[in-house]
Amino acid sequence: MRPRLFLITPAEGPGDRMVERVGAALSGGDVASLLIDAGTIEAGARQSIVKALVKSCHDHDVAALVRNDTQLAGRAGADGVHVDSGLSDIETIVGSFKPQKIVGVGGIGNRHDALLIGDLDVDYVLFGNLDRGEDAKADPFGIALAEWWSPIVEIPCISLAGTSEASLEAACETGAEFIGIRSFAWSNHDGPADAIRKANDILDQFSDN
Repeated sequence: MRPRLFLITPAEGPGDRMVERVGAALSGGDVASLLIDAGTIEAGARQSIVKALVKSCHDHDVAALVRNDTQLAGRAGADGVHVDSGLSDIETIVGSFKPQKIVGVGGIGNRHDALLIGDLDVDYVLFGNLDRGEDAKADPFGIALAEWWSPIVEIPCISLAGTSEASLEAACETGAEFIGIRSFAWSNHDGPADAIRKANDILDQFSDN
């Protein structure tokens, strides 16, 4: 079983530029899912930009998820929602979205909360802080949670990498099914498509086949 990429939208720049950069990234190779952080998109253009991002995902056979906005996810035709706004929100969204849509969860602070969330029929958990500034290394706390979770729980997990190739390798070594990347894709000097190719080359090294 080979890990796959979980791509997260860039946090800067106008929305139309984001659509262009995401399209370029998705043309670079295998990506399982795109997490759209709509809070970084200007409010007036948010719905149209998210719709365009969802369309680009579907054109490349990639699942599109929207962070913490179920209404926008529904209007844009996204495949699901990513929730990191608390346990009560997760319970409500699972009840209304499942099984038709994907519900994933982040913002997990400890093992106890992770196990509580795992009992709620979520589709995946993400370990690593999306609101934390990025470093070359992956968040060590997120790495530790992914290492603990992967061998004992069937629900897939995402291990959030940092900005370096070594951080992708560290995230893969946790045994996570998916590797989350942000600036690794968007800050690559040769463009996002090349970054996705490089990332997939790294992930290929961790195939069980």
